[in-house]
Amino acid sequence: MKPKKFKFKLQKFLDMKRQEEEDQKKVFAEAMKRLQREQEKLQQLINLREYKKQEMKMKMLQGALDAFEMRMYAEYIEALKHKIQEQREVVRKAEEILDKEREKLKQIMAERKAFEKLKERAYEKFLQEQELEERKLIDELATIKFARKFLEEQREREGGENS
Repeated sequence: MKPKKFKFKLQKFLDMKRQEEEDQKKVFAEAMKRLQREQEKLQQLINLREYKKQEMKMKMLQGALDAFEMRMYAEYIEALKHKIQEQREVVRKAEEILDKEREKLKQIMAERKAFEKLKERAYEKFLQEQELEERKLIDELATIKFARKFLEEQREREGGENS
């Protein structure tokens, strides 16, 4: 008797979920990279604003600024302040996107794990059925062996009585 091979009926769905998970991991990684890039831009703007504020103070202390240059610095620093506020909003939106992608990934992983659990249970059931079939076969063989032995003994007794 040839042993049966295990075949999970929902294997295509499990494979699909695994692929979906891999795809979502890539989307999540890209969202994370985007957030990091936007955070770096924000930090650069903050650093630039601080640098320009310090530069303006130093020039003021040195008396190297006229009213026009002072106004230009102040306007530039104010413009940087607005860019920083806009960039903070961009970062906040990138964080929201990252959170959404993380939740999607968690959901897909949970679905994949559920299919894998189903596969495990189906495999355990398959093994139990195989073991039951094996026991039945062993019982049948034992019964046949016992019957043969019994018949041989019966023949020997009958053969011994006829002599």
